[in-house]
Amino acid sequence: MTGTTITLRGIEVELTSDLGRAFTISACQAAEGLIEDSKLAEAYELTPEDLQKLAANKALGRAIKSELARRVNLGIAARQAAAKEFATAPKVLGKLLRGDVHPKHAVDIHRELRATVSGAEGERAADTEKFTIIINMGADSEVYEKERLPMKPLVPVIEDKTDE
Repeated sequence: MTGTTITLRGIEVELTSDLGRAFTISACQAAEGLIEDSKLAEAYELTPEDLQKLAANKALGRAIKSELARRVNLGIAARQAAAKEFATAPKVLGKLLRGDVHPKHAVDIHRELRATVSGAEGERAADTEKFTIIINMGADSEVYEKERLPMKPLVPVIEDKTDE
């Protein structure tokens, strides 16, 4: 292992390569408690000796510290931690609902579960298709972006049926 490389699966990998970046991000997620260290070791086929060598790599340590700071500054760490916690919310709400709960709270729990199932506005935004057209004219370029929501299914029309 030298300067800016690490050994993964028996191969020297540059920290700046795609695999090196992926490992750095995974190591950050393990440091943040988002994934278990054993899952990290399993994913990258690391032995305890390999982990000790990686821990001693100063360039990797700097890359991880830098990535941890970037993840915090951009809110990525908080969003992923919240998503991990949120994944348990329906189970907790279900236990509360099956328990002896005041009817008002039961309605609130049902409302929260329904919102979880149907998805939040931010999640719906992920369902949009984004089209980008870039016209490159030498030194100038024009960019056109358009988002399109998925089409809703058409409601079948029942002839001779009117609300009167």
